[in-house]
Amino acid sequence: MGPLGLDGHGVVDLAVYGIVLVAGRGERLWPLTSTRPKPLLPLPNGDTILGRVVRLFRGMVDGFIFVVGYLGDLVRWYIDNILGVPCYYVFQEVQRGTGDAVRLAFDRLPRGVDLVVVVYGDLMFDHGIVARVRECIEDGVNCVVGVWRDDPWNYGVLFVDGRGRLERVVEKPSRELVGGRSLVNAGVYVFRVDELSSVLDKLKPSVRGEYELTDALNMLASTGSVKVVGFEDFWTDVGRPWDYLDSVRWLIESSLRGEQVVEGEVEPGARLVGPVYVGRNAVVRSYSVVEGPAWIEGEVGPLTHVRSGTFVASKAKLGAFTQVKSSIVLEDARASHLNYVGDSIVGEKANLG
Repeated sequence: MGPLGLDGHGVVDLAVYGIVLVAGRGERLWPLTSTRPKPLLPLPNGDTILGRVVRLFRGMVDGFIFVVGYLGDLVRWYIDNILGVPCYYVFQEVQRGTGDAVRLAFDRLPRGVDLVVVVYGDLMFDHGIVARVRECIEDGVNCVVGVWRDDPWNYGVLFVDGRGRLERVVEKPSRELVGGRSLVNAGVYVFRVDELSSVLDKLKPSVRGEYELTDALNMLASTGSVKVVGFEDFWTDVGRPWDYLDSVRWLIESSLRGEQVVEGEVEPGARLVGPVYVGRNAVVRSYSVVEGPAWIEGEVGPLTHVRSGTFVASKAKLGAFTQVKSSIVLEDARASHLNYVGDSIVGEKANLG
């Protein structure tokens, strides 16, 4: 049976599987990733980066293959017990690149699958990207999603011909080659299984000593068989702390849409300004001010100032005369009194005296 669309209606009569790459170590986010892999970084409302990716795509695939590696047992527990999606697991024991990861996944792919949706498990993007992937599935063609960037030299740039077909992808090209605003690789693909399989076995190690999925993409592009679909809305690869901060702020803004939602307790004298969420088990104590966009799941106050762009996770506590701006305060963290936290991430169970 073919995949289901997000609205519950059949999309195409093709068997489609999702391949999600979650094997990396996330070293640029250390020490946050010392106890959890990057795709399991927390988001507001009890979600994670990986959880959000899976929920966005689960309606259009028949099942998933997760390529796990670093802290793979933790990823498997989360998927089995929290997400509960039909899936297989592949363990990438040695990190030999994204091409190697997809090749391992193909060894586990059930018979009769026509298309695969390949996505990195550490991406944050607007749900509109799903519609672009749906287009590719309906067309039954190889496809790569591109997003527009003003600093394309930091990404893999997509060079596209007049028919909207990929000519080649160039990783982190010189500024002279790309100039200004360009379409870059979003790390979201649709591949015909037979065509991708034919080039995966031809991959050779890159200059980094890894087998690159983009090399396979270039092989397919040389035959004119890869469609490029552009995407204008929010997208980021959560590779560094500031990417995590930007993603959480965007998610808060897009979730609240200018509204206040109060499910918990706001004590007399406390004040909420602008779009603020106060969770069911949260409390904003007397004479505290919370300026939105902000998302509160823990305890704030009394006499605390929370400024815009802040996420206070469950069981976290901000005490008296503490000010927090554009920051993430993770579960069980404490900033008990007389603290200033700005543009920062406070790890779980951390204590700022």
